[in-house]
Amino acid sequence: MKIELAMKNEIIAEKTIVVNEMIDDITKKSNVASIQQKEASEKEEFLSKESVVIAREEAEANKAEAEAIPALEAAKEALKNV
Repeated sequence: MKIELAMKNEIIAEKTIVVNEMIDDITKKSNVASIQQKEASEKEEFLSKESVVIAREEAEANKAEAEAIPALEAAKEALKNV
């Protein structure tokens, strides 16, 4: 009986080592995932702000284009008369 108990204790010890290694691996991967999630959130926030800036600049460019077109048309007409 003592031999059987000793064998089972040895198996338990081996499995405990394996489980602890798995726990360490999971902990490391969880930490990496947390860091990546934080980085992704920061990038998302940055891109959201950039999107607002881009939309504003696009609107300004469209307005400038709309204002420039009549001047271009007038210049085109003026060249026809030269």
